[in-house]
Amino acid sequence: MNKSLKTIQILSKIGRILSKIVFIACIIGAAMCLASIVGLAIGTNDAISIHGKTITQTIADVSDLSIASAYALFCVGLTMCLGEIFTAKFAEKYFTHELEDGTPFTERGAKEMLRLGILTISISLGTSILSSISLAVIKHSFSNVETQGIGSVSAVGLGIVFLIFGVVFRYGAGIKEKEE
Repeated sequence: MNKSLKTIQILSKIGRILSKIVFIACIIGAAMCLASIVGLAIGTNDAISIHGKTITQTIADVSDLSIASAYALFCVGLTMCLGEIFTAKFAEKYFTHELEDGTPFTERGAKEMLRLGILTISISLGTSILSSISLAVIKHSFSNVETQGIGSVSAVGLGIVFLIFGVVFRYGAGIKEKEE
């Protein structure tokens, strides 16, 4: 194995590990956001106290968020985490197959990289749209909702990079096939 291919394999191992970490972290994040939404909805936010302060008091102390803004924050967080769960799982699958093949220059690897690019772009845009819809519903239902901008530009850019790599890998697979 030449030095460049060895470097690619090391980067693929790192990519697989990071994808798995993101997958697990997003599952935990989604569960926490969902639990927070449910807690706010059923009113347990004042039934539970930590160091003598209720959750509502803690939210007010830590930031200037209203309960309605907390709903918005948790809804957006849930939506984004759910989208990232799928993206991370597909990325992990790509890296696992790349390590099995021993090179990214295979037809299967190129197809998976193109699919990962398309999924990254579409899931990113989809979660942004769903987050905007949930924010609009919350703003319509509650007053005093403060929101931050929802951005997906970096994920779209990453998806475009994956698409470019997919085309390069397909080209490399074609050259490799001709040599064999």
